[in-house]
Amino acid sequence: MSVSWNYATRIMQQAYNYYFMGDHGWQLGEHNSWAKMTNYEIDTRVPIIICTPETKGKNSQSLALVEFVDIYPTLCELVGLEIPRNLKGLSTVPLLKNPQLP
Repeated sequence: MSVSWNYATRIMQQAYNYYFMGDHGWQLGEHNSWAKMTNYEIDTRVPIIICTPETKGKNSQSLALVEFVDIYPTLCELVGLEIPRNLKGLSTVPLLKNPQLP
């Protein structure tokens, strides 16, 4: 049976949570640096893309600070698991509902 790409994509968007993130910057000679050794912007910014069936503000960006320690609490909240109290991070689900939050 053949399933169209558009149909499969629509079903996946309705049923799954996606969380894409990249590794922090790797300098290849910028600022006379090599590898990951500074706090320059190129070293500290990474892409994080979150897509859920309930996401408001699709195709939007947030300028809020999000850290890697926020990944696990966010995923817990998205799938309905209790967020452990000993975690350092915070869920970013409020940002998904309102990307303009600080």
